[in-house]
Amino acid sequence: MKVLLCLMVVSIMFVGCGTSPEELYAQAEMAEKSQDFAKAVELYTELLNEHTSHELAERAAFNIARINNNDRQDFEAAIRAYRRYVELFPDGEKSAVSMFLIGYIYNNALNNLDSARAAYQRFLEKHPDHEMALSAKFELDHLGTPPEALLPEPAAKEIQQSKPAAKVAAKPTKKQ
Repeated sequence: MKVLLCLMVVSIMFVGCGTSPEELYAQAEMAEKSQDFAKAVELYTELLNEHTSHELAERAAFNIARINNNDRQDFEAAIRAYRRYVELFPDGEKSAVSMFLIGYIYNNALNNLDSARAAYQRFLEKHPDHEMALSAKFELDHLGTPPEALLPEPAAKEIQQSKPAAKVAAKPTKKQ
């Protein structure tokens, strides 16, 4: 009976102990390095949800957004993750960059100009002197303008010429 009671206590102790933030972060980094981005996001999210006040949570939150943006190209998920970062860590190291990137994704990936404008304006209101403020102003001034149109004419022509030409249909062969 005592043995059974001891086993139950030990089992409860192990169930109560989740994976440490350091272990979760290391596992997420390994998953990311092996390009298992879904697993990396899952592990970073677990760290963030279970250990929000831990010092690694802020880095995990930004990594979730970065992976969704750059590696998975799931832009809606990236925006949600950047927003969550800003909500959880409003004075965080990457808060201003996250706010800027929300506008950037809306403008350049999703072509949602109204949301891009609103995001850039929020960024500029909160961070008018940030190093990316000039970029945000430029983006606002040129919302909806194709990148080629912003380049000097010779560079724009070079870009146009380097684009792959449409495939030409093969000539029909003569029937014998």
